[in-house]
Amino acid sequence: MSLRALRRLLLAAVAAPFALGAQAGKKPLTQDTYDRWRSILAPTLSPDGQWAVYTLTPTVGDGELVARRTTGATEHRVARGWTGRPLASVTGTPFTPQAAQVTHDSRHVVFLRYPTKAAMDSARARRGRPADQPKNALGILSLADGRVTTIERVRGFQVAAKGGRFVAYQIDADSAAAGGRGNGAAGAAAGAARADSARPAARRKDSGAPLVLRELATGAEVRIEGVTGYVIDEREQWLVYSTTGADSLGVDGVHARHLATGVVTPLKVATGNYRGLAIDEAGTQVGFVTDADEWKAEKPRMTLYHASLAGTRQRPGPQAATVAVAAGAPGEGLKVADRGGVEFVRSGGVLRFGIARVLPDSIPADSLADKAVVDLWHWRDTRPQPMQRIQAGQDRNRSLPAVYHVATRQWRRIGTDSMPLRTI
Repeated sequence: MSLRALRRLLLAAVAAPFALGAQAGKKPLTQDTYDRWRSILAPTLSPDGQWAVYTLTPTVGDGELVARRTTGATEHRVARGWTGRPLASVTGTPFTPQAAQVTHDSRHVVFLRYPTKAAMDSARARRGRPADQPKNALGILSLADGRVTTIERVRGFQVAAKGGRFVAYQIDADSAAAGGRGNGAAGAAAGAARADSARPAARRKDSGAPLVLRELATGAEVRIEGVTGYVIDEREQWLVYSTTGADSLGVDGVHARHLATGVVTPLKVATGNYRGLAIDEAGTQVGFVTDADEWKAEKPRMTLYHASLAGTRQRPGPQAATVAVAAGAPGEGLKVADRGGVEFVRSGGVLRFGIARVLPDSIPADSLADKAVVDLWHWRDTRPQPMQRIQAGQDRNRSLPAVYHVATRQWRRIGTDSMPLRTI
């Protein structure tokens, strides 16, 4: 045997035990192994390019926010709670945590912190009231020192795309404060509740919650009660929000707050629901829909409104909102969609909205007693009957796209039944 062959044999003999040990130490991949794998979600760079921000989440379990400096080894990690959630059903959509936002000055990261999986499992086992379930929180990370500010019971937030001074967030109504009201306030609230319960379902008002405008640098806050919707323009000039309250208080309406001065201007005040708030990219005009014009009708319809925030040379500043598309303008069997989405095109010259079909009155439940209920399907239908049942809600809430031209004050419906419809 040659020296080279002997050397190979010795090496093989020495390596054999290690190879067998490594093979014996391997574990099969199971579902638990997959659940521990982690993915990077919603990666983004800060505007100055100095920070990479993303959410690191397992397939099932709690994730964390990671902010890592692009030069050097500085890194901040903050727990985000249960971000990896399995599908609740085969037809459900995966849960995706809201992407964290880096302010335009690259000083703060604003994000939602979710309850942990353990807290959610414990609450589910207790079967408590929805009000007692764990709630989301708002997290504000200071990139300079890694300090985290947490605000509990936050529904959602907005940060201006080109701003870094403010964050607007909505919190759950304070039930303790409501319980501690005086007798007069409690009586008024009870009376309002009775009036609301007596009102037909079609005329029930949207519920509101407190909105907080927070200055990120100082922590100073302004609280606005009964807010149903809000939006900040891209350049952080205006906060536009809609409010609701008891009819006797007359606080239903849309208001514009100038963020530099704090001056609030009502754009429209009247009893009703206000939805679809939109501001153009330049922050000079607002669009929204409301049923205030037909609030006393049995089935009030929506009206599209437009308001100028810049005004004219003779009359600068925010102007009262005016009717863009009246409730009856769409014609027989059609209406302005209450949840069809309202948005300006980039130039601001066109306001997009939706036109929905008026659905027939539902059949009273007692009229179906002792009668067979069947589903009809035709073999030429584009979707099988099971899929039609699953998507029935979407079909009922579809709308036709339409546009309103600001300069000419004219509107056009640009969608038909032969083209894809937009979903409300």
